[in-house]
Parts: sequence; structure tokens; C-alpha cells
Amino acid sequence: MDDFGLPAKVRTEAQVRLIDVDFLEQCATLIFSGKTSEKQHRAVQNFTESALRLSRKRAQLTELARPWGPPMRFSEAQQHDLYDLSEGYFQGVYNTLSKLAAITVVFPQAFPGIPWRSMEKFLRHLGQISEVSQACNVLEEARTYRTHLDHPAGTPVSNWMSTWLPDDRGIVIYHFGKFGQSGKMPEGAKAPPPWFPITMDWYVDPPFVPYVDEALGKLTEYIFTTIATHKSLE
Repeated sequence: MDDFGLPAKVRTEAQVRLIDVDFLEQCATLIFSGKTSEKQHRAVQNFTESALRLSRKRAQLTELARPWGPPMRFSEAQQHDLYDLSEGYFQGVYNTLSKLAAITVVFPQAFPGIPWRSMEKFLRHLGQISEVSQACNVLEEARTYRTHLDHPAGTPVSNWMSTWLPDDRGIVIYHFGKFGQSGKMPEGAKAPPPWFPITMDWYVDPPFVPYVDEALGKLTEYIFTTIATHKSLE
């Protein structure tokens, strides 16, 4: 960051590996090439279908937000469309991540004793593995952001705005507000940077959607590869 606090540019579009049909088919083949029970087959299929729906949400969201694109103006209707798409995407991330965790339950030989009922604990557990630690950090940011969107009664009252910054993320939605009675910021919030146009106590900067998509793919690949390795040893 520079002295004015502007975020650094994100990686180029070519450097971000997004989830697509081919990737999901390759992952599923790692498991389906061997013997699987009906329960295992259904868990994998539930996840891959959810991940495919999520990739479509991501495509719709990025088409409107236009990351890596030039500055642009948004109508009020477009701002609300972007908010709805963003909210739906992060809710979908949590749902899809839950289905990924459900796969580890039906392959206990590969992931014995893994906490799967809480996504926070699930990510913390896997985050200890260096290969996917960064991916788990990004997904934890997405989980926290989804909590902020879904549980407003548990946090100080917030407002939101959409803006464009020269960091190649396109149009970004920020939530912001004043301290509540506790004097604490919501989970995932930070003190506003110098460039923030409104005087507030805190703001929430959402995770970059393509990075979230990439992180989910990284964790998916690790889990499916680990399961396939254990299956080959049976």
C-alpha cells in the first residue's frame, strides 16, 4: 500500500485459476475412477453440482463488477443488482464449502477426526496444512463476510456503498458504520483508510471474488487428491 492507503493491484486475470466444468470433472474422476459407495457418490455429486452453480454466480457477479476493466459509472438499479449478486455469491460459497466438508465425512480414512460441522473450525483445521493454508485464509475471510451479510442483528447498524478503485477489482461494495454500544467493530471490519469518502468508525472490505473462487478450487483439489491417494492404498 502507498501512503494514502489505497489497496495494491490484484493479480492479472490470466494469473487467477477459476473453477470451471473441466476442473470439477477432473476432480470427480479422481474419486469415481475407483469403487465408491452410494453415500460417497452422492456427497461428491452434491458438491460438484453446488460448485458449478457457484461458478455461474461468480461469472454473473464479475460480469457486472467488471474486474480488470476501466472505470465506469453505475445506475442505482445496477448497484442493487450487484449487491444482490454479491450477497448470493457469498452465501453460495458457505453452502458449497459445507458440501465440501461433507465429503470428508464419508471418507474418514483420508480425514479422520476432521471438524466438519463448523466451517470456521473446518478451515482452521485444514489451514494448518501449508499447501492450503493461504486458500483457507481467503475462504475464512469469505465466511466472515457472509456472516456480516447474514447476521446484521448481531453487529452495529451499517450502511453500504459501491465504488471503483484503481486496484483492478472493478466495482466494490463496502459496508461501513459507527461503533455500537460495545464500542467494537464487527468481525472482519477495519478502521477506514485515509481515502474513505465518509467519516466512519469502521468499514468492511469484501474478499476479491476471483480469489475466493480460486481458493475454493485449491482446497477442493487438495481434498480430492488426498482421498484418491488413500483409496489407492486400500
